[in-house]
Amino acid sequence: MSVLGKRIADRLIDLGHGKGGQTWLANQVGMRQQGIQAIIAGRSERPRKLREIAAALDTTQDYLLGDTDDPALPHERTHGPNPEDETAGFREPDSDFGYDAYKRESYQPKIPGALPELDAVPGAGEDAVGDFVAIQVGGETGIGHAVTAEWYFPPEYLRSEAKVAPNHTIVMPVVGDSMIPTYQPGDRVLVDLTQNELVADSTVYVISDGQSPPQINRLTRILFSDPPEVDIISDNVDQAKQRVELDRLVIIGRVCGLVARR
Repeated sequence: MSVLGKRIADRLIDLGHGKGGQTWLANQVGMRQQGIQAIIAGRSERPRKLREIAAALDTTQDYLLGDTDDPALPHERTHGPNPEDETAGFREPDSDFGYDAYKRESYQPKIPGALPELDAVPGAGEDAVGDFVAIQVGGETGIGHAVTAEWYFPPEYLRSEAKVAPNHTIVMPVVGDSMIPTYQPGDRVLVDLTQNELVADSTVYVISDGQSPPQINRLTRILFSDPPEVDIISDNVDQAKQRVELDRLVIIGRVCGLVARR
């Protein structure tokens, strides 16, 4: 067994996923169980989804590869960012919207284990970015979405039931009506930032065109399209679907949970 394989196996045990852990991890990262088995057996030195595997296991790629013996994420270390810095992710002011605009590595919740709700509203027909906060991070100025609230869910529920990586999941409020009746204005959605690839049809993601604020929509792959295309679908029957090339779409994360008053 390689260092990578052993450390993945060890982390599965540490997180309480001994028996059935390979299947659980495969579901988390959108792979087949046989693929995870091959990695643990040492038949893959650096898998394509190493970042997603590390996120699901609440650790870093460096740890899994053996470059460090510290499995902790940056925000869990004692020399991490100041807990008073209420931002959930950082990006350069002139960068495009997308995955890099929504990271949690810098955020330390005031309530241990809580998920941050961002001042970034994924529109269901409308959209809004919300306020950004500029702070010093490691001697450099970073910009991130302000955190407006924290939501606590038991970590085991998040991993086993919601199927998310707790340390890489955020909460976002919904506006607009294009996803009615599934998602109503004022609802909150749980968004797993590690699930940023299209792995199943008719799945709901937070997406962007790389320039615009985020949107919530359902994505369906068009069979035999070359280059690959997807339909962007609204649950509101009065809204028309759009067809775009998959490479033009930024998938910020998968919507894995809903908090709503009905």
